Amino acid sequence: MLPRSYLFVPADRPDRFDAAAESGADAIILDLEDGTAWTEKDRARDAVHEWLLKGHPEGIEVWVRVNGGDLLRDDLDASFGADGVFLPKIQGPGTIEDVAAYVDGNLKIIGMIETARALLRCEQIGGHDAVTGLMIGEFDLAADLGMRYDTMGRELDAARLKVVTVSAAYGLRPAIAGIEPSVTDLDRIRRGTEHMATIGFGARGCVHQVQVDIVNEVFQPDEESVVEAKDLVARYERAKAIGSGVFLNVHGRVMDESNVRHARQVLELADHPLDEE
Repeated sequence: MLPRSYLFVPADRPDRFDAAAESGADAIILDLEDGTAWTEKDRARDAVHEWLLKGHPEGIEVWVRVNGGDLLRDDLDASFGADGVFLPKIQGPGTIEDVAAYVDGNLKIIGMIETARALLRCEQIGGHDAVTGLMIGEFDLAADLGMRYDTMGRELDAARLKVVTVSAAYGLRPAIAGIEPSVTDLDRIRRGTEHMATIGFGARGCVHQVQVDIVNEVFQPDEESVVEAKDLVARYERAKAIGSGVFLNVHGRVMDESNVRHARQVLELADHPLDEE
């Protein structure tokens, strides 16, 4: 299953870890970086390590957003037992290389595109063999660009599309959209998430449990999309069996393997039954 929602949890609030794991989010991110005050980094790191030692909660992914610089290796040490780490404020593929060598395949890596340099080097970052996915960090990126920015605006659409494009080009998990800070305006959360889905994101970061159900619902493929995806995969398999790389879909349009890759992603996302009313 591919996560639709990634819920950030401050790592210095271990009292919230279990609740986050039971929130309905497909993935949680224990945040050692911006979500934790500098004075609390050591305590938060110990809390993450102790919670992960208890064992991985079933049915969700668990990630850790680590710090860079001098704190990076200690944060990585505390993260073993998680599915992987989110690397913030990357400047280029060198950081990926260092982390990949250190974790030696024991942790997946999601790169956060939230600096101007990372945006320019997005293809090099996303193309690294150790990278599982990309997330755009819009607030940091907008600040680095000196941009007047609102999450509902379109000022960052060019950057968003670059992250989406690189994710698709290198066969990564669908790109993860940036967070919406509002936790009271549910319509705003929905409309913003719908825009992200329209331009190709397959998941979104959340900062509060109230956002999770909305994000999950928006990224959940509808029944018609699932039926069409299943049909596309079946037609592709029949074509492949007779040695053909192209085939016609139910609407008579020429399809190939790139269309099937998207169909398989739809089916992975669809493996999350929506909560019944």
